[in-house]
Amino acid sequence: MRWIFSLFSFYALAQPESGPGVQVSRRRIDPSCPDADLGELCDEDCFEKWIKCKDGCFSSSCERQCAGEWTDCYRACPCDELCPNGCENCANPICSCKHPENDPYFKQCLKEAGVRLEDCFKSCATNNTCYDGCYDVFDEEKSFCPCMDNCPMGCSCDGGYECQTHVMVLGQGTTYYNDFPNFSYLISADGDFKEKRHYESPLNVEYGYLFGSGHAILRGDVYFFGSIEGQAKKISKLSGCKILNTGTQLVAAFNALYGSLATVSAGTESVILCNGYSTNCESFDGEKSQFISSTQISHRESCMAEFENAPMIIGSYSPSSNRVEILTTSGWQDTAPHLHEIFYHTCLSVSNGVLTIGGYLNDGDERGYTKNVYLFRDDQWAKVGVLQSPFDLASSIHFGENFLVFGGVQTRNVERAMWDGQNVTSSMIINEHGGDCIRPIIFEINLDSCTEGCDDFCYY
Repeated sequence: MRWIFSLFSFYALAQPESGPGVQVSRRRIDPSCPDADLGELCDEDCFEKWIKCKDGCFSSSCERQCAGEWTDCYRACPCDELCPNGCENCANPICSCKHPENDPYFKQCLKEAGVRLEDCFKSCATNNTCYDGCYDVFDEEKSFCPCMDNCPMGCSCDGGYECQTHVMVLGQGTTYYNDFPNFSYLISADGDFKEKRHYESPLNVEYGYLFGSGHAILRGDVYFFGSIEGQAKKISKLSGCKILNTGTQLVAAFNALYGSLATVSAGTESVILCNGYSTNCESFDGEKSQFISSTQISHRESCMAEFENAPMIIGSYSPSSNRVEILTTSGWQDTAPHLHEIFYHTCLSVSNGVLTIGGYLNDGDERGYTKNVYLFRDDQWAKVGVLQSPFDLASSIHFGENFLVFGGVQTRNVERAMWDGQNVTSSMIINEHGGDCIRPIIFEINLDSCTEGCDDFCYY
């Protein structure tokens, strides 16, 4: 049955705040709407959430807020205002349940339950009762997969399969150093799931095509910039599961060991790169790259992040420096210096601020590779946490209440830090690469991406 509610409130001055502020009624959905069954299920779920929310209220203003949340919920259901044609062009998660066999999270949930079933079988030997118990556990676990009995709305549901963010991690090595292998894998945000994924890249005999490349996301596309000598100006792009040379070049050579880059959204979104060899910087808009204002010093082996829609570049190895510059309409300008002379660190944009993670501190009592995390906010720096591992030449990514750090050279660990918006409240090592890498290439991606192909990288 389709729940549609006529909401009204009693605003009489004599009514107490704890009184019955919001009432509801219901009516049927149009049965001719495609996916009406999913629409009914969605609306029922929204209604249950409204009841739970309302039951926790002690004022009419709270009830009105619950009613507003309910309205937003049912409007997004199939066959309602935002999805009048059912699941056609509808972003509601329940639409994945129209064909759950095609949903990557449903398939992954069954796959993981199946692995545990096989492990259970192996422990049973000749005990037939044990096998029956394994099947019972499998059936119970399966019922909590997206779109099944205990998770009928798809991802995500309370107590059901956790549909996590997944990150692709790429690194290509060189024949000169055995410590720099090729790897390409997908990892879940909690680190429990890690699986090889496969990409094609142009052939390069001595160095992997991406060895020493920087990367950035520009309008949803993954770009790769520079590399070692002879390829240091190339700009490549990910197309499906292939890495393609765009034929466009940078103005100056770039290597991720020395230079830094970030995507910024001021004006037309673009990637800002400073090569670290000099004070030269340039801007790539997706079609061409051109020089922009030079920094005041060469920020070699530093890092860059977006701050208030502008690039911020932090620290330097040569010259050793704690200087921090932000690009303004009048050029690069100094802002509050970092608490340490720092290099080899990774930077991460967070709400109203920028983090530096790990790196090498080149002054003070803590000189050396560091586990520290520092935050720039309100024109000042503060130490806001300590990780488990000392990271250098690492990469990091932020989503929700977590950020992940992918090790470079000093450590190969993958570490997840809990971030409450002010401090790192905890962290844990969740996985590792199995090899060194200069600034691992990382980006969010769908769970079912690039599952077929050769081991790690294949070449064409």
